[in-house]
Order: sequence, then C-alpha cells, then structure tokens
Amino acid sequence: MATEWIQAADEERRPAGVFARHHIHERGLLHETFHCWLVHGEEVLLQTRSSGKKDFPGLLDISAAGHLLAGETVQDGVRELYEELGVRVDFNSLVPLGVIKDEIRLPGFIDKEWTHVYLLEIPKETPFILQEEEVERVEWFHLEKLQQLWAGQEIQAGGRNLKKTDIVPHEDRYMLTVFDGIQRYMALKE
Repeated sequence: MATEWIQAADEERRPAGVFARHHIHERGLLHETFHCWLVHGEEVLLQTRSSGKKDFPGLLDISAAGHLLAGETVQDGVRELYEELGVRVDFNSLVPLGVIKDEIRLPGFIDKEWTHVYLLEIPKETPFILQEEEVERVEWFHLEKLQQLWAGQEIQAGGRNLKKTDIVPHEDRYMLTVFDGIQRYMALKE
C-alpha cells in the first residue's frame, strides 16, 4: 500500500508540515479530516469498519470519513463518500456542521483531528457500493437509539445487542455536537 502523506496542522489550523500517516498518529499531530453523516429523516447511516482495518476493525463508525491528504482541500473530502460507499455527490449539497476538534488516544496511537463535519440527506433506498477493505456493511439507526448507545445504554439493532464499546470512541463533545446538528437540521425541515 502506498504511503499516505498528510498535512499536519497547529492549534490555529495552520499548516505544520507534511508527514506519513503512521507518523501523524505515532506523534499525535493535529491534522484535518472529512466526516459526512448520511441521514434520512431521523435515521442515521453507520458503517461497520472492515475486520481487516488496522484501526478499530469491526466497530460502527461515521457514514463516510477520511483524512485530507497533503494538498487536498475539504471539498476534496467528498471522495470518501464515493470511495467507501459508491455515492457521488457535489460538495455544495452537503450541510456543514462545523469544524470540531476530536481526539482518540490508544497505546501507540493518538488521533488528533480537526474534523470538517457535514450532513447529507439521502434516500434510504440508495444503493451503496461498499469498499470492502474499508467497510464491512452499513445500516440505518434511529437517532434516538444512536444517542442511547452513546450514552452507554445497550440497544438492539440488526438482530444483535450493541454497547458503546461497539462504536469508534470519539470524544463526547464531538458526538454531542453531531447529534445536536442532526436535530437542528431535522427541526429546520419541519
């Protein structure tokens, strides 16, 4: 696999050098990412990360997300929707939720991100073409169930019991901002 080169950023989101992806995470360097949450009414699409992924295999995660590579703009982030889900979309059709700082710390892995977060409303019957090395499956969750899961409650979904440990461990601030953004978006549509 080719080395991914990522632009590091400082606390003011200014460029701070280009590094290989593994160095970004080993050193805990801030960097920019693109996150897009697909919604249909009060339903939110989550992906299950491929069991072959190095980071968080088999866990539920954002509909589509990825690093912005060196030289890319946030507008280039829409490639993640196509690569992971087979969904082509114009950047201008996305609903911005803002830039949220998010950090995940594990032994030997520090993921410090400036996440550019967006929503995209999409029909539930949209056919997805999953990138097998990234995404094992996708499924819709009612927002309330997703909030319960994040709050630490066990939920039933897809014929299985799920716990908070079944979802990628983003910071509470990140997830609560996303939940609030989805709710505000739904309220505007009423």
